[in-house]
Amino acid sequence: MLEQGHQVIRERGLAVGLDDIRLEDLIAAAEVPCSSVWRIWTAKADYAADLLVSAVDPRGANVLHAQVDHEAVDVALARLDELTDRMDTPEQRRAALEDIVSRAVDHSYLSFARSRAWRTYFALLASLPSLHQSRVRAVITARMYEAEREFAAEMGAYYAEIARRVGIRLRRPDAGWESLALACSAVVEGLALRSEIYEPVAREPEPESPTTARGARSDGDAAATPDTAGEEPEEPAEDWGALRPTIGELVEGPHGTGDRWSTAGIAILGIIDAFTEPDPDYRHD
Repeated sequence: MLEQGHQVIRERGLAVGLDDIRLEDLIAAAEVPCSSVWRIWTAKADYAADLLVSAVDPRGANVLHAQVDHEAVDVALARLDELTDRMDTPEQRRAALEDIVSRAVDHSYLSFARSRAWRTYFALLASLPSLHQSRVRAVITARMYEAEREFAAEMGAYYAEIARRVGIRLRRPDAGWESLALACSAVVEGLALRSEIYEPVAREPEPESPTTARGARSDGDAAATPDTAGEEPEEPAEDWGALRPTIGELVEGPHGTGDRWSTAGIAILGIIDAFTEPDPDYRHD
């Protein structure tokens, strides 16, 4: 039963809470006797508690593994390798920093917006206040704390490497690169969460799960537009894009020269500038 629940979480992600998971569907899919299930868990809330605890266990579904966008990191480091011979002056190093920020942040934004695993993580985070069993809440909170530490350590090392190569350092070394990493991830993830409102991102078709097979709402239904909801849009379809804020849209770049940046890219560059300063001891490799 727990493994069947894990499968649903992997396939569909996790809604805020577990109200949309029908225990009867899981029992049928797991092919276990109803009497056995109700003998182990006398209420759905008891099953949900055990499911969540086992889902965050590294030996179980482990849905809380660090959500590092390794492809974005590889994109940034590869671009730095290409620019190695063009970083002799502070101006060239600044141009290299802006180049890799723009490329890597845009990649991360799209990756997060499309990731079901990442959305499951934040749905679980949003569910914490509604978990009335202190044991369950304590276990999940502790595991999420570990996951955040793992994420911050890995991303902090990435930002430290970028900084070393472009000649910047922390304004306050005691803050640590982990703080910069958490601040940057909070902005990109926050904007990606809002993509569902302002600019739904295309995702892979949802696989059929025990609950969706019985007519439960899937993620695709949650992203319904005004047309699919059975209501007439207030504006013509071609004007819809003009009504939404520029979350992932291209906007004026940092120098006013006509170059186009994403909102996320501009925000991350601002955070990096607030945390760092030129390194007077920089030596080009």
